[in-house]
Amino acid sequence: VDAPNGGETLQINGVSNPDITLNGSTAQDVDVDITIPANAVVGSTITAVFTAVDEESLSSIPVEFVITVGDPLEILEGNISANTTLDAGTKYLIRGKVYVQSPATLTIPAGTVLYGEKDSDGTLVINRGAKIDAKGTAANPIIMTSQAPTGFRNRGDWGGVVILGKAYNSNGATTTIEGISGEAGSENGVYGPGANPSADNDNSGFLQYTRIEFAGIALSQDNELNSLTMGSVGSATTIDHIMVSYGNDDASEWSGGSVNHKYLIAYSTINDDFDTDRGYNGKIHY
Repeated sequence: VDAPNGGETLQINGVSNPDITLNGSTAQDVDVDITIPANAVVGSTITAVFTAVDEESLSSIPVEFVITVGDPLEILEGNISANTTLDAGTKYLIRGKVYVQSPATLTIPAGTVLYGEKDSDGTLVINRGAKIDAKGTAANPIIMTSQAPTGFRNRGDWGGVVILGKAYNSNGATTTIEGISGEAGSENGVYGPGANPSADNDNSGFLQYTRIEFAGIALSQDNELNSLTMGSVGSATTIDHIMVSYGNDDASEWSGGSVNHKYLIAYSTINDDFDTDRGYNGKIHY
């Protein structure tokens, strides 16, 4: 606020904010938080009008600030340690690495849209012993995409989906999936049977009729998060009708495991469409 005679009041009209008392200086920075009403219609506009009044009761020319109401995003971050069901009518932002912890199940209804946050390398990780229950439909798929606006999305905007289990792999009974920094004593990002025999029929849940777009992060050479990364995922897991597009590394990669698949699409992937290693022994059809 610039007020050559000293600022007295910043009047705010058009929104519920009260007027702000200024400190009498000729120039002052003022922070204004405007809360969008819960019943505001997406796509509508809200206009806040600012007028400065100085200590001689002279008013500035009013300045309008127009806000377009967008879709609110609910943030997913940190650990999901209890059974959690998302709402298909809500849009979600995956912030940083979101770990679903054993034995919790994350349920994602058909039609749900989730955005990966670019600045934090948003990634959804289903730890071994945890489950995902994501059952889209052909007419109403689950969509996981970049937070960037349409037309500005690029490969590698976010980290994609990682599913981990307890089936066999040739890399060790307890190993950390590539693209995840292991933490001592933590289950985050760990796959393999651990101290128990390999559970080739391990069940990590369902992932069906899902689009994964603009994902994949290469942290270093041969250390990448792919659009869909799987480690020791067992055959009781159901993963089918998955479309990966514009992946920055591989579309789908398996490190061990015995999970079977049908109907996988890899479109415009910058590296491998399908990459199997560490003793993967499942079947892929169509």
